[in-house]
Amino acid sequence: MDERYRRHKEVAAFARKQFGEIQLELFPDERYASDTVTALKADSKWDSKLKSELVSRFDVMIAGGWDNSKGSCSG
Repeated sequence: MDERYRRHKEVAAFARKQFGEIQLELFPDERYASDTVTALKADSKWDSKLKSELVSRFDVMIAGGWDNSKGSCSG
């Protein structure tokens, strides 16, 4: 289990770093971020491009937002 937790922490940190580098706003504040779910706010121009790139390059699927955040990406 320790190895699994370490891997989740490492992958989450990598994802947050990469999203930050392309200037996508992450939720919540890094101090409270989960190692299993990453939520972000993306300009609508990123939505379909980001989704297709993540699936084709990394086999990662993300969902659009709900209610007030509909149209934003989260995953």
